[in-house]
Amino acid sequence: MKLTLTIGLILVAAGVLEAQPQGRIAGGEDAVLGQLPYQAALSIGGSYNCGAVIIGQRYALTALTCVCSDVTDNSEIISAIPLSQDVPPMGAQVEVSGWGRTTESEVNMHRTLQIGAAEVMAPRECSMARRDELLVNDDQVLCLGHGRRQGICSGDIGGPAVYQGQLVGLGAQILGECGGMLPERFISIAANYDWIQQQM
Repeated sequence: MKLTLTIGLILVAAGVLEAQPQGRIAGGEDAVLGQLPYQAALSIGGSYNCGAVIIGQRYALTALTCVCSDVTDNSEIISAIPLSQDVPPMGAQVEVSGWGRTTESEVNMHRTLQIGAAEVMAPRECSMARRDELLVNDDQVLCLGHGRRQGICSGDIGGPAVYQGQLVGLGAQILGECGGMLPERFISIAANYDWIQQQM
């Protein structure tokens, strides 16, 4: 299956990565331990690189541009999330999450898993935001908007968008600056559901 926006399927052991995130969820709130049991982090050389989503006992999804590393065993606070076969309706409130700083100027680099909200927008809103690119196949895009100083940042690419307890999207592209007013492109899980099942 040829995808304009591509997702990677990686094998993982049940675990949580101990890593140092570089990006952040803008305008989010601290998540409590166990609140987002499907959230994973990927790192390269001990430094946080991307987010990922646990979708099965041995599987996680992330953006193709991300690479995973070793995991540690901590299966009491992690679990898989079901994949959605349906696209959430326009205007639906979706939960996004990831690790990262809460401000650009943070000195101590203390990072806590962040959780934020986004709203489902028409895919064309994400196409119109970047006129310099070829239009992305609309069924592949889950376009999520948010308020200023909110949304995902580069270190959150590959992380989850969740609606009614199901994974509906994977962070794919930030269309402006982190925390800006432009929406973000997520890869639609519904559009890739059959492919994901075949890979598993």
